[in-house]
Amino acid sequence: MERTRSLLFAPGSNERILAKVFDCGSDAVDLDLEDAVPTTLKEQARHMVRTVIAGRRGRAAPRIVVRVNGPDSGLTEGDLDAAVQPGVWAVHFTKMRTAEDVRHFAAAVDERERRRGLPIGGISVILSVDSAHLALSLPAVVRATPRMYCLIVGGADFANDLGTQVSDDMLESLWTRSYAVLVSRDAGIAPPLHPPPFNFDDLEGFYRNLRAARKLGFQGGVALHPKQLGPIHEVFAPSAEEIAWAREVLETFRAQEAQGTAAFVVRGRFIDYALVKQAEDVLRLAAEG
Repeated sequence: MERTRSLLFAPGSNERILAKVFDCGSDAVDLDLEDAVPTTLKEQARHMVRTVIAGRRGRAAPRIVVRVNGPDSGLTEGDLDAAVQPGVWAVHFTKMRTAEDVRHFAAAVDERERRRGLPIGGISVILSVDSAHLALSLPAVVRATPRMYCLIVGGADFANDLGTQVSDDMLESLWTRSYAVLVSRDAGIAPPLHPPPFNFDDLEGFYRNLRAARKLGFQGGVALHPKQLGPIHEVFAPSAEEIAWAREVLETFRAQEAQGTAAFVVRGRFIDYALVKQAEDVLRLAAEG
């Protein structure tokens, strides 16, 4: 499964940003109809999102995601009318309360694809985990629809639900982020995306959180500003050293296997089939760019 290293948010009501956001170098762009759009501009934002999607039709990258309002807003159905269009890769669900909510709105995507002559199931779902209740329901939530691509875990909404604030090291969501990696792996969906920091100037802290997220098993991160894309790609792309190590492992493995050996040492490190698989994954990620 191809990984998404960077997802860049763009307020759906900001025409100036929407004109530039697709040239910033992200893997995907999330056109936000939710928190970044004032209540009075929701319909205007839907119109702008429809226009942007139509203008991008036929372009493979970056992929288009549309973030829709949650069930309690009463706006989800109208947002999906704007979001389910040719050229959209995924819909981003937020503030879902239960797995049943996810099923219900995934079915609403089905209905719009059918009505518009689009391939049924062609649009994926990205789901924000923004409450303790949803976090504890994750095994059912990730299986609520075959459209599920990945989770985004943590951030301000999750901290608010816990009655705390987002800390510099995001310690308040550590258990949930780790659990989401396990649940995603068990369900066979892509690994989660790491939530963004809100302090654009603290790049040192951002690097620290991204490195920890990669060690936990995340596939990439979310950016609120283009300056955050560089760190995301740098951390989640295999380094030159990792690529060199992977190539040496595979070359040595082929030579050793031909001699009837499946366990050997490279650079003082014991290598067996598990690390051969790891080396193959490193080179695959490097090839994906």
